[in-house]
Amino acid sequence: MPIIPDDAVSNILKPDKINAKLGEKVGFKITEPHKANAGGTSGTLYSVPVKCKGGAGDFPLNKTHMAMFIRKLGKNSDTWPNSTFDAFVVPQNNPQSKQQVHSWAVVEDSIEQASKKG
Repeated sequence: MPIIPDDAVSNILKPDKINAKLGEKVGFKITEPHKANAGGTSGTLYSVPVKCKGGAGDFPLNKTHMAMFIRKLGKNSDTWPNSTFDAFVVPQNNPQSKQQVHSWAVVEDSIEQASKKG
């Protein structure tokens, strides 16, 4: 399994990094297998490298997103590159800062495996 470098958190693709607005739908293409990094007090952090119209980076995978990707693409993330998915920008409360921030909500039905594309 690939190891995320110490500075990888700065490469996490957040909506604000690509100027995505609340409610906007963004299309993504997976470019590499998933990454895992020890997240300290929050446990292991997972992400998947992607590119989209506004840029590229590591799309954060929470437990729900990870379960969706496994259901749709399988457990072997080596087969995930070139697969696509859509995510909406949604509001989320940050428990540490007590601020509302923009986050991603993956649309499970939009996850499409590369080999199944026509």
